[in-house]
Amino acid sequence: MVVLVTKVIIFLVVGSISTIQLVLNAKVRKLKLYDYVIVILLTGYTLYLLFKLGSHPDLFLDEGNGMYDSWSLAKYGVDSNLIHLPVYLESFAGQGQSVLYAYLAIPFFKIFGYKIFAFRLVILITSIVTILVLRYTLEKITLSSKQIFFIMLVVCSSPWLLMVSRWGMDCNIAPFPIVLGSCLIYLGTLNGKLIRQTFLYLLGVIILCLSAYGYNVAWFFLPIVLLIMMITLIGKKKINLYQIFLCVIAALVELTPIIIFAVRSNIPSLNKTVQILFWTSPKLQSGRAGASFISFRGNIIKNIFENLYAGANMFLHGSDSLAWNSVPGYGAYYAFALPFFLMGLYVIIKRRKIYDWFILANLIAVIPTLMIVIPNYNHWIFLHFPVLLTIAIGVNLVTQRVREIVPVMIVTYAISLGMFIPAYFNQAGTGWIIQSANVLKTLETNNYKKVYFTSSQGDFLLMVRDFLPVSPYKYQATKDHPYSKTILAVSSKYDNFETLTPETKVKSNSLILVDQSLLPQVQGMLGKDKYQKTVTINNIKYNVYYHA
Repeated sequence: MVVLVTKVIIFLVVGSISTIQLVLNAKVRKLKLYDYVIVILLTGYTLYLLFKLGSHPDLFLDEGNGMYDSWSLAKYGVDSNLIHLPVYLESFAGQGQSVLYAYLAIPFFKIFGYKIFAFRLVILITSIVTILVLRYTLEKITLSSKQIFFIMLVVCSSPWLLMVSRWGMDCNIAPFPIVLGSCLIYLGTLNGKLIRQTFLYLLGVIILCLSAYGYNVAWFFLPIVLLIMMITLIGKKKINLYQIFLCVIAALVELTPIIIFAVRSNIPSLNKTVQILFWTSPKLQSGRAGASFISFRGNIIKNIFENLYAGANMFLHGSDSLAWNSVPGYGAYYAFALPFFLMGLYVIIKRRKIYDWFILANLIAVIPTLMIVIPNYNHWIFLHFPVLLTIAIGVNLVTQRVREIVPVMIVTYAISLGMFIPAYFNQAGTGWIIQSANVLKTLETNNYKKVYFTSSQGDFLLMVRDFLPVSPYKYQATKDHPYSKTILAVSSKYDNFETLTPETKVKSNSLILVDQSLLPQVQGMLGKDKYQKTVTINNIKYNVYYHA
């Protein structure tokens, strides 16, 4: 009931904001058909994001870990590894995860409790707010309602945005502060009052810098985009030395914790958990450099070109082959959009207004990412918004010059969107099936001394932890290596769960879960244990036995 009420409230709020914007527009100009269509488009976008938010897609491993860490911070003030106010999450095996999403989710857990729906509300609301702020900014640029409509259509129908806005991977949040911050800074350029302009610049820079806490790829993307934006403002005489000084100081203060962590985690002698002032820089047991970056050994130039070639193939084939990122055949922006990107890029380079430079800043800043970060839609996450806006500029160029193409463009996007949405909801998942949480809850595992299990699922216990959470203190006390600072992973013990082995001395009043595919191997261990029923957990059938 709470979830339903929340969905209704979000829908009404978005509808109200869109309607208010419509009324305000009516006071300064005559409303056109496109103004109403924009409201319908944004309303439909909101409804789509809310649909089955708590059950689709499946729970991805990193999403589940971020959710548990966020809940731990919300309820106990520490993460799963008992770290207070971490600047980065060690995560379940010490491989690390960005912390911004986890902190943003804290109030939602306090309101709704431990729910996947609550965790995903963060990205949903962030996405909607970003779209609304973008629309408001476009109004201030004094574009026509038709131009704004096509920009909203291109952005809101993007398969990448439609997927990334529905699940809580830690890095998914990172590109939104870039757009929000850029919009605020641009709005500052339109404001003649010094105090208000300075406030918008400061707020924009602060929000932009949040991306450094959202994804580590931002560590080399953010400095470039900030530098180009500042040079643009200086060149256009839209910022003074006092404002530059304030923005630089604000950025340095905000980024100092993550800079210290980035340095310490990459120098073995400094890679230790240390508390600095009120925040903690954790030790990173292992990194993801091998899975995220190209090899810097051998012929680096060759490796870079091979990486760029792989990225080009990814976009040409319309998928990065990761089910949680893309639906095969649809790509991030639809294949037919490529010519419009080239047209839009031509317009941006030729026109060179402030907002054009802001888009160019993002496109230029992402070049190092394209060169050294292994391509998938997540790794190249800062590419998508500037590409979408460039495509939209190209679409507007064509629809302004050739009126006959307007209905063709609308129908093409409508058909593509109409085909993508059912394909997305029918795509086979690769994460933990969320309905499995209800199955585990029906077993009432807390009523038993022990829950012994055998499973062919390697991360079974990690899934159990994220579906049936206990306090991080109990988690640390009951896992394989209690309170260990070097071996963080859990594989055979968690809470009252324990792997069933030939050496196990089964305690009375215990439940036994046996993966049916492993039944022949453990049949001799069951003895007179009473068969209860068969349940399906994450597409694996388990026989349930009771040991009196």
